Amino acid sequence: MGMEDYYDQWGGNLLSGYEAAREMCIDRALIVGMGGSGIVGHIARDVVNSLDLEIEIEVENTPYITRWRATCKTLILISHSGNTIETLEAAEKLSGEALETVVISTGGKLLGMAEDKGWIGIKVDPAPLPRLGLPQMLGALLKLLGLHEKRVREASQQLSEELKDIRSKAKKLADWLSKKDVIYVAYPLHLSSVGLRMWQMMAENAKKGVYLAPYPEASHNIIEAMIKSKGGGGVYLISTGDKYGETLGKILGKEGIDLFKADIDPSTNILGGVLKTIAEQDLATIFYARNRGADPEKTPYIERFKELIREWRG
Repeated sequence: MGMEDYYDQWGGNLLSGYEAAREMCIDRALIVGMGGSGIVGHIARDVVNSLDLEIEIEVENTPYITRWRATCKTLILISHSGNTIETLEAAEKLSGEALETVVISTGGKLLGMAEDKGWIGIKVDPAPLPRLGLPQMLGALLKLLGLHEKRVREASQQLSEELKDIRSKAKKLADWLSKKDVIYVAYPLHLSSVGLRMWQMMAENAKKGVYLAPYPEASHNIIEAMIKSKGGGGVYLISTGDKYGETLGKILGKEGIDLFKADIDPSTNILGGVLKTIAEQDLATIFYARNRGADPEKTPYIERFKELIREWRG
């Protein structure tokens, strides 16, 4: 099964992750994870904030977190493998300060630590690659944070029913990307996870670096750089119909910048809208990678980095 075929299961995986977790009463959380697992915390925070739920969420993608940051919070550690060095380091450092510690993983040392230390351990189904396991880890996290089951079921159904449309849009985006030398990803700060995921997947899948332009901040400075990238460049604009995104798009369009717009309808199920856009982006980077002769599955230098870190830690 190719990478792109795994997205057929995303709707079901979101639901399976939700069902694997337990409901908790959390009002302050510190979520820690790395890479494809770490983005899960950002997505959950964006969804929770968009729904105006009364939960304070901090997300970190580093082990270098001061201990006081974990005080009076629920520490949630996310790692697909359960063996991510940086996440294990954060667990050792911060768990003693937190009100309680929760692990979301497919197995590995983290779940072993959870069992030994009396933490809450949530085991989710593994994916062929960690970055493909996003929906099951996200589903588990959202249940912990109190998202209503109805919203998750609606999002799961939306992903499953709209797969054909998602693939069609992904192919159009891949074709657009193939014609660009310089790419800016402009995204609203209140949904920063969508832009960050695109940046991750362009790097890991397509082996192509892109510039990030979070707005409205981009409208105050990065816009100058974007407008200078006319020759062979373009802006992938993620919008929720807000005035800042519309204004940014209008100015860029008038200046002859090639725009590709991804619109997330905030009036519908925000979780479904975000995940649908992420699936479109992910698939586009896979199609784009194959178009340019890159292997989207292999990440040898990431693996080498992990090996060196393990050697360093002994």
